Amino acid sequence: MLDKNPIIKKRTEPFKELQSLAAPYAGNCAPDHEKLDVQGNCNCDCDCRCNCDCYETEDCDCDCLQSFCDCNCVCDCGALEDGVLYIQPGAKKIFASTYCERKEIRKVVLPEGLEEIGDSAFKGCTSLEEIHFPESLKEIGSYAFDECKNLRSIVLPNTNLKIHQRAFCLCGIREITIPDAITELPYEPFFASDITTVHIGKGLSKWGGGEFNKCSKLHTITVDEENPCFKVVRGVLYSKDGKTLYFYPPAREGKTFTVPDGVETIGKSAFYYNRGLEKVYLPDGFTTIERDAFCYAALSEISLPKSIRLFKEAAFGFCQNLTRVNFRGKKKDCRFKIDGSWVFPVNKYGERATFSTEDAAWGI
Repeated sequence: MLDKNPIIKKRTEPFKELQSLAAPYAGNCAPDHEKLDVQGNCNCDCDCRCNCDCYETEDCDCDCLQSFCDCNCVCDCGALEDGVLYIQPGAKKIFASTYCERKEIRKVVLPEGLEEIGDSAFKGCTSLEEIHFPESLKEIGSYAFDECKNLRSIVLPNTNLKIHQRAFCLCGIREITIPDAITELPYEPFFASDITTVHIGKGLSKWGGGEFNKCSKLHTITVDEENPCFKVVRGVLYSKDGKTLYFYPPAREGKTFTVPDGVETIGKSAFYYNRGLEKVYLPDGFTTIERDAFCYAALSEISLPKSIRLFKEAAFGFCQNLTRVNFRGKKKDCRFKIDGSWVFPVNKYGERATFSTEDAAWGI
């Protein structure tokens, strides 16, 4: 039979050890609750407690009290039955690390009205296979589902959801759709996940770079035709005007790639950790390689036009197979600027790559 209150047990003394699935971060009771005593306990028969070191004073303003009641508490207490975690109806937030590394959790049922999932809330829940996000959800914290290897499918709510860095890091997710209402993603929300296919809705308007860093199985990306900012050409993501290449799927087939005419910029992390490509040819008129553009790629050779003007930090950082950079012009035509460090790496042989022009060559 389902235990309706497995998280919070009645206490006879402050900070009595709880037999709890989620302690010590199970909820939040308003600190100005009129019936809180000096120890942070609630005397209204609702089982509140304070989880911080300030419980010996009357001036606790830390928003860290937990409860399982209806006395102005905002609580994320849950009940577990046969591997299914049911979050308390009325909960507004699941606090940081609440269910971290609870390997018995296979499924999570979230109530409508939940607004936030805190940092690392379900981190390391390696048995978690299913979770459904309510439309009320506004925010998912950093590392919230980190290392949830068996979480293979999620559906994000079609709201302007704020997702924090590495929220789904090292997850087993296979496919992801970015809903129309989401306008931007953080840096590395799906870092090193098992994603193979991405669909971008019509609302995404900003690409910061690194959205799918180290997703080595990702081979397909598509964009809604009504999206005014992005397009996909032959499996590669570009700005709508075709001037910026934003993302090259790391599992896309082919060992060589010729960047199309009209492209002027390679975006941040566009080829990050790409282990398949060996040679890239940049077109005449091309000008800028952004930060980390080819970082950790298996690239061995690249061809640059004499129109190139700027290399940003770590543009080819840690490309240990890179042995040759071919510049299609004479040495006097080299008018580019190097902005930052680690632009050209030492290769795996401990040598600098060779920068070759039509009339000279030198180590860089």
